[in-house]
Amino acid sequence: MTRISTRLGAATLSALAALSLAGCGSDLQPVTGKVVYEDGTPVKGGDITFNSKGRTPAVNASGNIADDGTFTLKFNGREGAAPGSYKVVVVGKEGYGEGPAVDGVYGDPLNTPLTQEIVAGKNDLTITVKRPTRKR
Repeated sequence: MTRISTRLGAATLSALAALSLAGCGSDLQPVTGKVVYEDGTPVKGGDITFNSKGRTPAVNASGNIADDGTFTLKFNGREGAAPGSYKVVVVGKEGYGEGPAVDGVYGDPLNTPLTQEIVAGKNDLTITVKRPTRKR
């Protein structure tokens, strides 16, 4: 019985150590910013998600874009994101009868051209997106 509990204890400690080394919340850095169009006007509402690149398990942080374009990232309910490289997904808020607020490519996690590096310390970011192309 002692041998089994010792193995389980060692396995649990190993798993916890791996999670902390992977940056799964133990080293969150503050991340705030603003999402703007190319002309500098803010994107008025929506969602922003940072999807980790090349990290297993994936570490993602997200936030709501306020009507003034500002956002604060959170990971598992705590403010911040782990340092590393991310692909950034932006989905603007659509008003009734208005259509998309940002170009659709930014809402595609696989094809978004937006990338961002989160570093140790405060990260105050400006994410620039294009307006959607209008079909006539």
